[in-house]
Amino acid sequence: MMRGIGLIAILVGLSACDETAPTAADIEEGYRNLSDQNLSKALTDFGTEDQIPPILLGMIKTTGLISGERCEKNQNDIGYICLYNFTPINGSGIVLDTIPNIKARVWQADAGWMVHEIPGN
Repeated sequence: MMRGIGLIAILVGLSACDETAPTAADIEEGYRNLSDQNLSKALTDFGTEDQIPPILLGMIKTTGLISGERCEKNQNDIGYICLYNFTPINGSGIVLDTIPNIKARVWQADAGWMVHEIPGN
């Protein structure tokens, strides 16, 4: 009987999921948008991509793949607090080791989805 009640509670919780919460694709878009913003700032400082130190340019152009995302509405600010696994892809297209359990605030802005990782996880 208790097992049945637990299953019902899980099903009710899942049915109450926020359908506007960001998906893995939305969070990946957020990383691309962050990369674009950082590249714009670097171009302001350095002038052209050729003048940006290669290691810095590689870090700026890092995007990634998201898996296992779980998001809930941020009660203290706009957007969502999400927990996910992040597989970085550096500026040269090299896939790096997956980083588990990244916590971030994810929200929609005029430029699309944005991501701000929360330190100290």
